[in-house]
Amino acid sequence: MLVGWPRQLTWSDFNDIQSRPDGESEDARISMGFRPGTIRVERDGSEYRFGEMEFSMVLNAAGSWVVASGKTDQLLAHEQGHFDIVGLCYRDLVAEARRLRGSSRNRLIRAMRRQMSEADGRAESLTREYETQTEHGRNASNQQAWQNQIAASRQTGVPLIAPPSLTESP
Repeated sequence: MLVGWPRQLTWSDFNDIQSRPDGESEDARISMGFRPGTIRVERDGSEYRFGEMEFSMVLNAAGSWVVASGKTDQLLAHEQGHFDIVGLCYRDLVAEARRLRGSSRNRLIRAMRRQMSEADGRAESLTREYETQTEHGRNASNQQAWQNQIAASRQTGVPLIAPPSLTESP
């Protein structure tokens, strides 16, 4: 089970700041984490598998901020996209963990750590592609394409893939 996702973000999830931090070119940033909770390992014949599992997707309040004067519905929708991309990667991780088997508890745990590392890498890669294609939310056509792709992945359970880039900015 994945606790904390899906859910709709609001501006109250972000710390209001008056101006962008040094070196930042965007008006908002979201920071998330993934934490294991209850994880039970069970023996299944000669193999081990995960039984009850609970993971949490949490917002890092200290790392999530918005320039107060820059709040728009479009910017919040863009940040929601970041949240959902990571949530979908972790949703898929939990599903994959249910299928893992190991000849020992330690091998099962190592396999899970590899899966977690792969999910983190996938989330980072998709996030970079999202930022590039949407031009940090400024390319409305590509932003909508990503929102549609995210919604389809949520509804069907199919892993998220990046949509084809529709337009380049002028």
